[in-house]
This record gives sequence, C-alpha cells and structure tokens, in this order.
Amino acid sequence: FLLPRRTFMEGREYHQAGRPGADGVTDTGGTAVIDYRSFDKSDPLDVEIKAQIRLEDSAETLRLAYVALTRAVYRCYLVAGTYAHTRGDNPSTSQSCGSLLNWLVAGNGATPESWWESKRTPDDIAAAWTALAAACDLHVGIIPIPTVRGKPLAIDQPSAGSLVVLAPPARIASPWRISSFSGLANSAIHEAAAIDHDARTATDTNGETSVRRIGMPPPDIAPDDILRFPRGTNAGDCLHAAFERIDFADASTWKDAIAYALAAHPQVADARSAASSASASASRAALAAMIERMLADVTSTELLPGLALRDVRPERRLTELEFNMRAGDLSPSSLNRWLVDSGYDVPRLAYGNLEGYLKGFIDLVFEHDGRYWIVDWKSNHLGWTAADYGGDSIGVAMVEHAYHLQHLIYTVALHRYLSHRMKDYRYERHFGGVLYLFVRGVRPQWKNADGTAAGVFHHRPDVPTIEGLDRALRGEHRRRA
Repeated sequence: FLLPRRTFMEGREYHQAGRPGADGVTDTGGTAVIDYRSFDKSDPLDVEIKAQIRLEDSAETLRLAYVALTRAVYRCYLVAGTYAHTRGDNPSTSQSCGSLLNWLVAGNGATPESWWESKRTPDDIAAAWTALAAACDLHVGIIPIPTVRGKPLAIDQPSAGSLVVLAPPARIASPWRISSFSGLANSAIHEAAAIDHDARTATDTNGETSVRRIGMPPPDIAPDDILRFPRGTNAGDCLHAAFERIDFADASTWKDAIAYALAAHPQVADARSAASSASASASRAALAAMIERMLADVTSTELLPGLALRDVRPERRLTELEFNMRAGDLSPSSLNRWLVDSGYDVPRLAYGNLEGYLKGFIDLVFEHDGRYWIVDWKSNHLGWTAADYGGDSIGVAMVEHAYHLQHLIYTVALHRYLSHRMKDYRYERHFGGVLYLFVRGVRPQWKNADGTAAGVFHHRPDVPTIEGLDRALRGEHRRRA
C-alpha cells in the first residue's frame, strides 16, 4: 500500500488500522504504509493517522523499556514519576503524567488512548508507584532523587617510576585492507607494465619485450574504422559504457547507448580529424559512427565455433558483476611463485602483503548452451592490420599488462559465485572460459592463420589451477606451512 503523491515530502510510516471482525474484535495486523499524502490538520483521516503513528511509536518505546528493565543482573535504577515541563512561564506536568511508563503502573486497565485523554495528577502517579513498591517490598524500593552534588571519584595516578616500556614486537602485522587486480599489478616490476594503451608491444630478435609507437593511421583506414578512435583510459571507458548498455542482438538499442557513452566520456578525434572538423557535433558524429561499426563487428564475429555475442540475450548476461573475495595474508612472493609453478607469465608482482579482500568488476558474464563465460573488453591499440591482432601480439599484451593474473582472479570469483548459486555446479561442466576481446581487431573478416578470430584471447584454466589459486587467496598455503 503505497501512495507516492507529493514525493518531495517525507513519507509517514505506519500500519493500516485493522477492521472489526465478525466477532467484533479488531484485527491489528495491518499492512505497512509509507504515506506521502498531505491533509489539513482538521481532516478526520489525518487525525486518525497521527493517532496510529503515536500508538506505534509508543509501542516501540515500551519495547525498549522492557529490554532495559529485564537486562539488569544485580540491580536496576529507574527514574520514574512526574516532572515539570516549562511552556512559556508556566511549568506543566501534563506531559510526564501521560507517559506510558506511568501508564504501566497507574493505568488500571485503561487503553493507551484513554490514558492520554485522562487527567491524572502527580499525586495519583506517585501513589501508584508507592503502592507497587509496597506490593513488591522485597524487590522494589523507592528513594527520592538525590539533590546533593556527588563527590568526584579520586583516581590514583601512577608514578613515573612505575611505568615500564614494553619491548617492540618483532613483526608488526600489515593493516587489513581492500585491494584489486589493479592494486596487485600496478606495482609490477616490468619496464613495460605501466605503458599506456597508445603503445604497441612487440618482441625483438632476442626474445625480449620492446615497445614502439603506432603513429598516425594509414590512408586506407576508413573514416568510421574503430582503429581511428582515440586511445587511452578515457577511450576505453567510453567503449565499455557502450557495450554495457546495448542489446547485442538488437541494433536499435545502440544509438542511445553510444550517445550516452560519448556524453559520459567525451572524446576528441585524432589530431587531423579534429582539425578538419567543421564543428564539435561533426567530430562526435564521426566517433559515434566508429563505435557503431565496431559494435556490429564484435557482436557478429564468431568468437569460437558456434559462439557469437549476437546470440546472447539480455536475460542470459550479467554486466559489471561486482565481487569481494576474502584474501588471507596474500604475499607477492607466494603469488609470484604460484604463477610461475602454474605456467603463467606475469610481470613480477611487488605489492605490499594483502590481508583483507580482493574486489573487482567483471565486464560481462553470460550463459550460452549451459556454459558460463567471462568477457573482458580491451581497447588496446595494437596496430592497423589483422596480423597486429593475431595470437603473438595478443600474447605479448596479455603478459605485459598482467592480464593472465586478472582473468585467473575473475575465474576464481565466478567459480565461487556459481558454486553458491547453482545446486549441481561443476567447474568442468559449467565454465566455458575467459574471452579477452581486443575490440579494435575483432571483426568477421579478420582471421588468424589457423582460421580463428583475430583479436580474441580464449583460455580455460584447468581445475587444479583454479582450486590452487582459490586456496592461495584464502591463505591456506600459509596455514599448511
């Protein structure tokens, strides 16, 4: 029962008054109400509602009084009776005489409503408390409130010679904190680990990682090609925002999503396009065209045999799935050792020991043919051709940005989530793997030499790997050691 009229006002909370039953007894189990209506003070309904609110507030007050009075172990002091409340120049005891604590003692079976309407005097209230004390003389006594100021309690001060300095502990525990994949990876010791997404990774003849700038687009790159889209973190946020809001199978939802993404994350087209644009709207239209073509390419590409995002309905997906995982005394040395032993190439981690939680957001989780998949959108600009988004280039990017650690953490998070949500969950049966989509290179016509889709990294860690990382995150390796 909700009346959301005049929602700018604070709603009044109460329960609907019960209705008399066939036997004349009133049912007080009313429905909860948040009422936003406004009445004149003389309106009978407003008077009724205020009376109901007062009755319910009083019931809560009595409940708290009951809790306080029944929790004492040895003795309970209760200030009771009446007091004078000053209104203007005339003190009045009517407020205290109508209290429900006094009603419990002096009510004589009166209803709360009739008690409030009655005119009890302070003497009547005092007589009722005296009678209660007489009836319970072994347990209840009445004494007047002291009027003499009490004496401060003298506290013995320790002498300087009695103070002893304790020896410092051999080890001070790390503070409890919350971290994330970025927190673990940002301090990785690797000369290319902090390179922005405008740089392209490559491998030289000695097998060591090197980096070179990509530069301006070749003239044969179409004006609406996503390869011309700006680069960097803000550009990545913009493309993420578009993917989050579209229906993969319904292109009619894309224009609004693109408009939102560009408004939330304003972009500037590449230098030549921006200089030649007649207006900011023309530049924005060019950017929108790039995103729209990119969405069409990514959703229609067969990422794996029989798997394309255009086949994923909105009800089968979770966008930006948040997780918070317990991390028990997770040291960089132990995690580095585990990654090497498990065969994952990740820059050497150098974060401070983590005792607390790992949190994060998985870009997309979707279900297809009974399997659950993790998708992470990557806007890294790796080059201008299909070959630049092949397995070798993507492999270098996965290593340099510690993406292997990221997808392993995400897999453990989803593994825990599904184990709690699915009664018959089994990792081998229900988890399809992770898909890292380097979206600038994902398009139906771009293929790798083996026929697989360019721009797509797919991996499905085995069960011992995920269970091992799960134990490591829980700190079980420490307990066994």
